[in-house]
Amino acid sequence: MTVPNTANPCVGGNINNTPGHSNYWAAAIADLSDYDTPGGGRGPDWHNTSASQAHEDYHWNTDWMTTCVSNVGNWSGTETDIESLYVSVYTYLTEAEAAAALTASVSSRFQAFDTAAWNHLWNVIAPADVAGGGGAYAAGQAVLNGDISSINAFKTSQGW
Repeated sequence: MTVPNTANPCVGGNINNTPGHSNYWAAAIADLSDYDTPGGGRGPDWHNTSASQAHEDYHWNTDWMTTCVSNVGNWSGTETDIESLYVSVYTYLTEAEAAAALTASVSSRFQAFDTAAWNHLWNVIAPADVAGGGGAYAAGQAVLNGDISSINAFKTSQGW
């Protein structure tokens, strides 16, 4: 029954019907409800680590892998470009010279990809990563909304 905690709305759980108590159902709902609002984020008493995981998964899967790597950095195009690079055997005297030239071309193309992806992350996504507007916060709030629904269902079942 101590907070901070994750809601466990069931008989014998950690949600009650005592106004003013830190485990009061309305206090838990209020704390969980404002995660994705301006100035929101994790509440002081109630949260769920699954919401934090959803938030971070959104950053990895959507912000980084889909937006930065696949779309902005264009990994598919980068990979195609790198695989199509070659040097002519007639241009270089030794294999080492040819390898150095090819390595420089690959590095240059990869650097363009890397720069585009990271610039988008730091200059577009990171500034928008705020409660009340960022996709990661919306993903976390979706998990917390499930907790809120469970608290409401329990409250109703108890006749509160």
